[in-house]
Amino acid sequence: MKKTLNIFIAILIFFGCKNQSKELSGTKNKIASTVKKWTNQGECFDNLEEYKPSNDYEFIKSEIFKKKSNSTYHLLTCRYDGLPYLHQLDETIDIESLEDYGEFLADRNYVYYKYLISDGFRIFRLDTADRPTFRSFGKTIYARDKNHIYDSRHGIIENADLESFRPIAVDRETGGSSYGRDKDNYFFWDEIVEDTIELKKYLKI
Repeated sequence: MKKTLNIFIAILIFFGCKNQSKELSGTKNKIASTVKKWTNQGECFDNLEEYKPSNDYEFIKSEIFKKKSNSTYHLLTCRYDGLPYLHQLDETIDIESLEDYGEFLADRNYVYYKYLISDGFRIFRLDTADRPTFRSFGKTIYARDKNHIYDSRHGIIENADLESFRPIAVDRETGGSSYGRDKDNYFFWDEIVEDTIELKKYLKI
């Protein structure tokens, strides 16, 4: 009788531990599933609208969120391995007046550019830009002010003619382009393209 009782107690303990294990595992999976991870950075950016931050974050504008607990601002971006996350922005950026031009941003005081690295987009100040006269060329990588033509990776394009420069081969869906031309030259980013015949064939212009 005593032996039978011991066996019965052992069975109860076994199934009780098994059920407890299932509950802990389920909780862990639930926590892990709150942040979805894609296979790579590109896929992450394509699906970024699916990312839902915790209730401590409030959406402000242009993939920028405010953390309610400490009033800091964060940019929603993607790591190289496909993980979306919120990167804290520099406190000097005036979020209230910040305007997003695609590759460039500007607040009431400064111009900024986005730069993609393995940990996602970072926002840097373009110190050479004249804020009052700064204008972007739509959502292309190019912009201008009263003094210079810029691209969003290299800054000033030294050889570009200020008056005649314009983007070319602009994508109809995204509005993006990394090609430009002025009265003298064709450009890919900040580089002058020497073989214009092949370039025109490639761009079909």
